[in-house]
Amino acid sequence: MNLDFLKSATIYDIILFALLLILSLFGMVYVYGGSANQGDRVVIDVNNIQAYDLPIDNDKVITQGNMIIEIKGKKVRVKDADCPNKLCVKQGWIVSGSIICLPNKVVIMIKKNIENSIKTDAVSG
Repeated sequence: MNLDFLKSATIYDIILFALLLILSLFGMVYVYGGSANQGDRVVIDVNNIQAYDLPIDNDKVITQGNMIIEIKGKKVRVKDADCPNKLCVKQGWIVSGSIICLPNKVVIMIKKNIENSIKTDAVSG
């Protein structure tokens, strides 16, 4: 491995590299490990129509057509489905984001309850 570029690197190059590395790590922690983007509701849309809006804290198994959707331990997964590739099943448990099953036209989303997330500001008091 040729490391000649390290000999020509200035202190500013090293500082820039370290800063970019730190920002990347903080971004990964925020996206994957932070609870800021975790929701408190599971919304299931079928054919673009909302079929379920459930709290994520209550463990439940839902049968939607030929799909089995499981909510457990503040996580959601598609336990079984009749789609050809079973990509929705292979996605596994999620704590934020969504699971989309195109063959069954089902979208499972974890969302924040809007009423709980509204905060007052300086103008509205």
